[in-house]
Amino acid sequence: MVLNGTTVRAVDHGASVQTTTPRSVRSTDAVMLRLIEEGTERSVTFAALVDTIGHSNDIVYVEFGYCAFGHLDGCLLPFVASSQGGRYLRVLVTPDQNRRTHDQLLALIGHGLQHALAVIQHHDVVNAEHDGRDMPDGSERRWWASRDTKHRRRAPLATPS
Repeated sequence: MVLNGTTVRAVDHGASVQTTTPRSVRSTDAVMLRLIEEGTERSVTFAALVDTIGHSNDIVYVEFGYCAFGHLDGCLLPFVASSQGGRYLRVLVTPDQNRRTHDQLLALIGHGLQHALAVIQHHDVVNAEHDGRDMPDGSERRWWASRDTKHRRRAPLATPS
């Protein structure tokens, strides 16, 4: 499957794995690249998020990592790096398999992409200190991290064939 026609290589324990993903949604981890591709195949909402981000000038890296010293299952880091014509954002999701199922991991990635898209749609946001009054609901802190993973609205995932 080719999304926006860009191929990205990632290294997973020394083995080179070639995966296709849009150039605006990236990872340095081969497993994460496969998860992004699976989410895109299984969920229309996930695919729309990836496609919309793909049409922006910003780059979103999605990686395994810990947010708030492991107290959160996922977050959009509050550090936004600017470059010529775009910004770099970073989404982290927990690598702890005891805290979530495979489908919950896909939902966490999608939720992180929703946060990234919210920032992408506001070109004046460059860090977590941005004045939230300019945001649609005035609550930018929720865009950077979310504690409640059990009650979050989730888009349906198609069962893999």
